[in-house]
Amino acid sequence: MPVETNTNGSDRMLAAEDIEYIKTHLAVWLAEQSLGKPPVVYEIELRERMVRCGLKKR
Repeated sequence: MPVETNTNGSDRMLAAEDIEYIKTHLAVWLAEQSLGKPPVVYEIELRERMVRCGLKKR
């Protein structure tokens, strides 16, 4: 699980439900910022970026 360290030194973990919520709504949130493309397009572009970044690290 991802761990976020706050500036005050406390650690906060994201619950599995939080991660699923983010995954479910991310495309819609991105589309709301720019109504030029439907949510599916943003999801595809995001997945492509994630794959490209993953390949560069190897």
